[in-house]
Amino acid sequence: ELHLEDIDWRGGTIGLRQRKNRRGAVVPLPREAGHALVDYLQGHRPETDERRVFVQHIGPRRGQPITATAVSEVVSRALRRAGVDPPMAGAYVFRHTLASRMVSHGASLKEVADFLGHRDLDTSAIYAKVDLPALRDAALPWPEATR
Repeated sequence: ELHLEDIDWRGGTIGLRQRKNRRGAVVPLPREAGHALVDYLQGHRPETDERRVFVQHIGPRRGQPITATAVSEVVSRALRRAGVDPPMAGAYVFRHTLASRMVSHGASLKEVADFLGHRDLDTSAIYAKVDLPALRDAALPWPEATR
């Protein structure tokens, strides 16, 4: 749940609230994402007193917070329409993809764990799937057999 007060516009960061472990994290807010948020907040977000950033746009819950389940349902439908059948359903595909990309770009498992808010590196290892092509490239060639 992202609240309006979680966004530090001057500092270019977002404070994330961890639901499971009750710990938080501060992450960078890229310029493009900041512009997209401003566009949403000023031009597309329904008028509401709700402090959470993302709210329902239609129906009887208009102006009420969007739930994590609703986000996962939207993501799942969009992936199906695109012909993508990910191994896991919903918005968690983004966490898994992020972790895998972080590892493939040189981040340590500790860095991935810190970013995802995991205390246990084994949990992050589940998210950060091994990039087999990268492993093949990094593998040392077998030494020639000596006779």
